[in-house]
Amino acid sequence: MNQTPVDRRSAIRTLAIGGVAVLVSPGPAVLAAEVEVSKVPAAVREAADRLFKGARWAAAHKGKTTFELEGKDTGGRAVSIEATADGKVRGAERQISVKDVPAGVMRAVTDRFPKFAADAVYEVFSGTDIRDLSKAELAYEFEGAVGKRDESVVTVSAEGKILAVELEIELKAVPKAVADALKKAEPKFRPHSVHKIEEGGVSGYLFAGDFRKEKRETVVFVSADGKDVETHADDE
Repeated sequence: MNQTPVDRRSAIRTLAIGGVAVLVSPGPAVLAAEVEVSKVPAAVREAADRLFKGARWAAAHKGKTTFELEGKDTGGRAVSIEATADGKVRGAERQISVKDVPAGVMRAVTDRFPKFAADAVYEVFSGTDIRDLSKAELAYEFEGAVGKRDESVVTVSAEGKILAVELEIELKAVPKAVADALKKAEPKFRPHSVHKIEEGGVSGYLFAGDFRKEKRETVVFVSADGKDVETHADDE
């Protein structure tokens, strides 16, 4: 079974738990195996069809405890859901047009990043067992560029509060304390890209890459002070 590349959009969701930064996600698994849509449990498919009636599901992935379905709704918009095997939906996303973003939400982005150019916007729904999107917690996720930085992500609550920021930076721009901590914790790790992130009271750097010999797709989070390092590889 083939392994999918690191899902950076999921990986950047971080929280401070017990003083240690860990990677978590209400959306798709950070590192998950691709599976056939027909192999997804019936309960997951039924939950997906309930939330997005008429959607055509084109891809599926299996994580440790959840399944993800990705496809298009009847309007041609990208949609996805993440659910446990028994059909409890933990997260869902639906792509929307920039013009459909509430004014207060858009203002939060432009006030913080005047030069931000959005390539895509998603409604992000979260909960423990989402059965109705209108009753789920809602946020908006913007993908785009801040100046010359590509693949940056800004997440904003429905109330207009910035929840998370992820800015792609050059590897050479990583602070020495962070680079040294990464090298000490994972001397064989070869980073391909890095994003500076802020979320849930945690700030740090998320590296995506692999190990030279094993070629394992891996993400490594290093806190801004270099004291905490969390590694998640595709065989964990």
